[in-house]
Amino acid sequence: MVPAFLFSMKSDSGVFGGPNHAHGRALTGETAFMRIKALLNHILEDDALTRGLSDPEARILVEWLVERTERLAQVARDESQAAREVKGLCRRARGIRRFVSLWCYTRDRRAAMQLAASERFSWPLPATRVDPCELMHVILVSEASRFVA
Repeated sequence: MVPAFLFSMKSDSGVFGGPNHAHGRALTGETAFMRIKALLNHILEDDALTRGLSDPEARILVEWLVERTERLAQVARDESQAAREVKGLCRRARGIRRFVSLWCYTRDRRAAMQLAASERFSWPLPATRVDPCELMHVILVSEASRFVA
């Protein structure tokens, strides 16, 4: 397995390097790809992320995870920190997947609300029956605002 981070992301001045530079050297496209490949494997190998969802909402969730993972790879200090954060993000995504499944497919609103409370989901609960794709989109837009800093 190729390490996700070939260079330290911290420069001599203590400032994080960006996705295109590490210690003042430009990273090639291949190097950047190798950095993120191991992180993306956490997503691609986790069948529980999309279990019980239809293709459209599963696609929305996976695309959101890939986008977040690419951003994490750019700012993480090292490979182990990035891997921990991606695993935490996948755990959160499994909770979101379960919420959408409970709310839209099994229509078990009580279980969905209990899950939302136990996972401390901060987005508003739907007031009525809602399309699973719409619900997934609204939730992920709300989740994305948690990561803006």
